[in-house]
Amino acid sequence: MSKLKLVCLGLAERLGRLEDFVSLKLTAPDGEARLEREDAGYAWVDAAGSRAVAVAEVPGMIEAALAKGGQVELVERGAAVTIEASPCGDVKVRYADTAATPRAPGERQVYLPLDSAGPLLKAIGLTTAAGALRTGSRRKYNQVEHFIELLDGLLRRLGGDNLHILDAGCGAAYLTFALNYYIRDRLKRPCTFTGIDLDVGVIARAQAIQAELGYRNMEFRQGAIANLDPAVPVTLVVSLHACDTATDEALALGVARRARAIVAVPCCQHELRRQVAPGDLADLLRHPLLAARFADLLTDALRALYLESQGYRVSLVEYVSPLDTPKNLMLRAELAGGPSGRRAEAFTALCRRFGVQPALPGLAEAAKARWGN
Repeated sequence: MSKLKLVCLGLAERLGRLEDFVSLKLTAPDGEARLEREDAGYAWVDAAGSRAVAVAEVPGMIEAALAKGGQVELVERGAAVTIEASPCGDVKVRYADTAATPRAPGERQVYLPLDSAGPLLKAIGLTTAAGALRTGSRRKYNQVEHFIELLDGLLRRLGGDNLHILDAGCGAAYLTFALNYYIRDRLKRPCTFTGIDLDVGVIARAQAIQAELGYRNMEFRQGAIANLDPAVPVTLVVSLHACDTATDEALALGVARRARAIVAVPCCQHELRRQVAPGDLADLLRHPLLAARFADLLTDALRALYLESQGYRVSLVEYVSPLDTPKNLMLRAELAGGPSGRRAEAFTALCRRFGVQPALPGLAEAAKARWGN
């Protein structure tokens, strides 16, 4: 896949967030064109006139227009992306912060307002002491906002008097601090958080941020997920960018404790890469890069199937644009009922098809034995 095609696909993902769109202008040797927002979508305007277009059409249109060189500029709320293509095929992508566009009443919700969320945003390094976004922090701020947006509906569906969120492999827990602010200060719901990580340094950093913010409803522990106190209640398990089977350990914990929801953003995935038997897909997977990407897809497909076999309703969504990072998949699971034999059979069949034995089922059984079901 050419870099231009990949970048155009990333643009399509951004355009899918209609509420953030401000403008898109394309300048090429064959003329100029622009994308305009309509009530339910977009219109493409060029020398031939105006016509309604679907987001899926836009990448091909831009790619064809820039084949001989030119540039396209997409302006969103708070950010701009400029793509420059040369006739020889070189592609340059630039990001820039822009002044935030005022939001009309009833428009897209702001989850972390710069004023009321100021102490939080300063503590996690996104704003200055004066409350302004740091140079280059606009994209990170938008990512944190989008993280809360993706969890908002799930959080509102979780009932009970107190939510207990476990961050497995928490790192410095920047997103978890944002989640705590949103649940506690915006939704006005009682909640407690436990973060656990093997790294002493990141736990110390998280504890320092906790002390700065005065979040007494949070605690951070150094140690392995397997050593977690079985008395700790779990409503929601969160695992963000845990490497390889560390994500599976978090999923296994959630299944064993019958957490009402599990959210994971996987990172590197090596386990199945070493196991896949390609069979009649040998020609497809003979290149190491394609084999690695296929193993990533297979890993997350099997994770989703296994969670469904354990009674969870699962959705997979893009967390951030693939222009920002290829590790952009978010898995969301909500407990919806009892185990499903049909999904368990589908899981087994897919494992057999590619000759793999994922660690997740064994980790879950060990976790059930340790903590009970």
